[in-house]
Amino acid sequence: MDPVLPPKTCTYNCVYCQLGDTVVKVSCRAEFKPRFRPQELRVELEDYVSRLGLEGFDVVTFSGSGEPTLNPDLPELIDVVREVCPGKPVAILTNSSTLLDDEVVDALRRLDHVEGKLDATVQEVFEQVNEPPEGLTVSDVVEGLRRIPKERLVVQVMAFKVEGSPANYGPEALRALAEAIARVKPTLVHLNTPTRPPRVKEVSPLSVDELACLARSLEESCGARVVHYRPPRLKGLRLGGEELLDVLKRRPLTLGDIALMVGGLEEASRIVGELAREGLVRIIVYRGALHYVA
Repeated sequence: MDPVLPPKTCTYNCVYCQLGDTVVKVSCRAEFKPRFRPQELRVELEDYVSRLGLEGFDVVTFSGSGEPTLNPDLPELIDVVREVCPGKPVAILTNSSTLLDDEVVDALRRLDHVEGKLDATVQEVFEQVNEPPEGLTVSDVVEGLRRIPKERLVVQVMAFKVEGSPANYGPEALRALAEAIARVKPTLVHLNTPTRPPRVKEVSPLSVDELACLARSLEESCGARVVHYRPPRLKGLRLGGEELLDVLKRRPLTLGDIALMVGGLEEASRIVGELAREGLVRIIVYRGALHYVA
């Protein structure tokens, strides 16, 4: 569920972001003007459940076109999910920039799963990688994460290279990151790498072997279990053209990704062809693969 809606609105402007530049950059929730209300979520969720049933998904996650905790209606949005999807876990993916806000933390404590970003804990690296709002420090982010109950918290780290060199996981950066994670004490650390076209073209991903090696090193240093990225297997959601277009507004996808979501390569080619003829999608080439984006 996307409580932000396009255009991308965020407190960060991460160099690796698949959504490209932050169109509306804000420093706090007070600057955010919500465009997605609880009643809209109710209609959207009820339609989804009526078509796929509650067995058609495992968890409801707040994510999307920017930082989801910016929406001041988050508590009410959570209530709607609990009512329409009883028994389903509710999660959020956050960049961890708003966790000194008591109202945000109160809302997140009601969730089953909070995945909070922590890409760098050296201030200079943090500013280069995430481009946070002026005045936000690494210490603020770490202290914010410490406010989330550790039994619900997963820390997400995005590791990558810039022009072939480690961007945020050199020896000093890795040591500082491990120390911060040890203080936060999450249940798990997700170590990821960019897999879709990034905002800054010089950004490149780590290989699976490099990620595995980095995961072992980080795990030994921070004392938390670390799992690393593996290519996902998407369920056959049987999306239609309009639904797929909504997804492509939020993340670039290859034709193979789309095929898994619409029921096969033939259907994927047909839908993408129609969207392309209408001028609704464009192609980005990243590391030799074609990605479709709206």
